[in-house]
Amino acid sequence: MLALVLPALACGGSQKPKKTSNESTITLGKARDAARTGDVEKADRLYETSYQQKARYGTLQEHVDFLISSARFDRAVQLARGFFESESADPRGFELYARALLAAGQAREALDVADQLVQLEDTNPRGHGLRGRALLLLGRADEGIEELQRAVAIDGKSPELLLALGEALLKVNRIDEASLRLRSATRQAPENARAAALLGAALREQGEIEESRQFLDKAIEIDPTDGRAYFELGILFNKLSQQGDPAAKADLAAQAEAALAKAVEFGGDDSTFWYAYGEISRLNKKIDQAATAYRRAVDLKPPHPKAPGKLAMVLMEANRYDEAEVLLTAQLRNDPSNGQNYYYLGAVYA
Repeated sequence: MLALVLPALACGGSQKPKKTSNESTITLGKARDAARTGDVEKADRLYETSYQQKARYGTLQEHVDFLISSARFDRAVQLARGFFESESADPRGFELYARALLAAGQAREALDVADQLVQLEDTNPRGHGLRGRALLLLGRADEGIEELQRAVAIDGKSPELLLALGEALLKVNRIDEASLRLRSATRQAPENARAAALLGAALREQGEIEESRQFLDKAIEIDPTDGRAYFELGILFNKLSQQGDPAAKADLAAQAEAALAKAVEFGGDDSTFWYAYGEISRLNKKIDQAATAYRRAVDLKPPHPKAPGKLAMVLMEANRYDEAEVLLTAQLRNDPSNGQNYYYLGAVYA
């Protein structure tokens, strides 16, 4: 005991030992364990402690990415902004902050930060990529795609940039171009579930059904909790259910419903997934299930624009006219120029 205590006294026993890099690594491992088990609060605390023990950018980046994936957007923005403000000359701070802002849906703020990054480093492909994504969120699709193309011209091997460009092209229905970019993304990152899922979606729209199914199955194999892959698979099954004999149609419709149920299970924050689940439930004559799905698509931010009208329609089918009237009048107070909702309200009154 004396042998252990005396050296400490000789050096000033009241001093606290300095935190070591090893302690930070151990704490980081505990944070990852908590993240894997879904304990968001504990993981958040441990990530922060690990960074305090040893200020490594990689730890902070992983922390922010974890918060984004856990839909803790405000917290992600707070941490990223702290690094951005304290390290004003470090391009990584601009990138991290802009990514967090984009995840939080703060597109104008993200565009401002991305503009600063591009001014700082005009040849930074991630700066142009972030700027493109911000422009897309602001509804400036042509400018956003042009900026993403500039990013890919600088770094044509970045799976992240190829994926972002492919997804943007897919959204504006430039399917052939999207397919080429997404195929490149899957070559660069064969274990990226989202790239495989989006390529599967593009191939489906090109009529390449077998290859589409292969990539969608691969996406689910890579990540069995990828809501987007199940969503695209559900759309594929629904498309196939429009053709063939009645027995095959019914089976495919059931598979579409099952896939979309998985989509909302794993991607429940996406109003498009809920809207699609409502549609397939309505087609399969499951009115209560459809109403619940449409309601979720209305309540989420941003809501699906077609969901209020479809919810009103299924409420009418269930003779719940008062609820439909309340829903539609509330929607029209928020958006008085929505012609579709006037149409459905007229149907309720009729």
